[in-house]
Amino acid sequence: MSPSLFPLLDEGKILKVNRVWLLARCTDEGDYSIDISIQPAGRAIGPLTLALAPLNQYGGLHFAESDVGGPGG
Repeated sequence: MSPSLFPLLDEGKILKVNRVWLLARCTDEGDYSIDISIQPAGRAIGPLTLALAPLNQYGGLHFAESDVGGPGG
C-alpha cells in the first residue's frame, strides 16, 4: 500500500492488517468465490478462498471478510 494513502501522523509506522473485507459489484446475484494471497513482511498468507454473497445492508453488493492477523492478532 502506498504511503501516500496515510496521513503524516502515521508516516514511518508499520501497517498491520488483521482483517480483509471485500465488497464487489457482480454481474450475477448468486454467490462467488475468489482466491487471494497476502504477503506481509516475512510470511505469506494464502491462497485464501473467500465466499462472496450479496448482502442487503451493502445495497446488494457481494461481501466477504476474513481474519488474516494470525496468531496473536
